[in-house]
Amino acid sequence: MELTERIRRSKSNSRCPIVILTGVSEPTALKECFGAGANFFLQKPVSVEEIRRLLNSSRGMILQERRRYQRVSVQTPVVCE
Repeated sequence: MELTERIRRSKSNSRCPIVILTGVSEPTALKECFGAGANFFLQKPVSVEEIRRLLNSSRGMILQERRRYQRVSVQTPVVCE
């Protein structure tokens, strides 16, 4: 919940879609998640169909958020040790 609230307070991330994935089944958890600013709530176990519906329903929000920022190509070396 704290991370969701921080994201919502962030100027640059305040409108990004947030999905809560949890194993908690209490109705109060659902209310708390949406109160913190989540857009979607999925309860475990999650099926492929549920994820597909989620992505389809959030597509508009994702595209709108994507258009807000100009992307700049950056290349950087990655070293794994």
